[in-house]
Amino acid sequence: MHLTNLANTAIDNPLNLTRKDLANDTLEFLKSDTLCFRLREPPDLYELQSKRWDPIIMWLKSRYQCEVPLTDSVFLAPISDATLSVLLRHLLSYNDWSLFGILSLAECLKSLILTLALLDRQISVEMAVSLSRLELEYQTCIWGNVEWAHTIELMMTQAKVAAALLFVITNSESSTKVYKLR
Repeated sequence: MHLTNLANTAIDNPLNLTRKDLANDTLEFLKSDTLCFRLREPPDLYELQSKRWDPIIMWLKSRYQCEVPLTDSVFLAPISDATLSVLLRHLLSYNDWSLFGILSLAECLKSLILTLALLDRQISVEMAVSLSRLELEYQTCIWGNVEWAHTIELMMTQAKVAAALLFVITNSESSTKVYKLR
């Protein structure tokens, strides 16, 4: 169902989005990326966020040679033009259909950083979803899990992310056969 939805959206392109539009829309998620916003209270949540998110931030810095600001307020410092340029160039290296899948990943995860880590196979689908829901998982450890709500939402998010990742991979990888002459 999720793959069919992505394929139909890519075929129909109801908003007539260009490659640049798709890449820019995806890049917008960096300006409100989940991994950039930290809560100082309670201290153990802040510690958990640092422990689980900092390795992904460090990977991004190493992989793309770019910096993203972190904040503990509701406002994020401006992201440098150099960082935006590097990431935009990377996104534009994908074809149109793959960009629809990448945009879907960023929407589901609320994070361009997690999307890039997932695309580069640094983390699994389960890990990406878990990292995107870190605060929710922290709260359910304290207050309990509402199975009919939290569990269903977790499974739906994992299914959407897995489908979008599969969509990107199948639309951006190719193979050829070379036959030897005898």
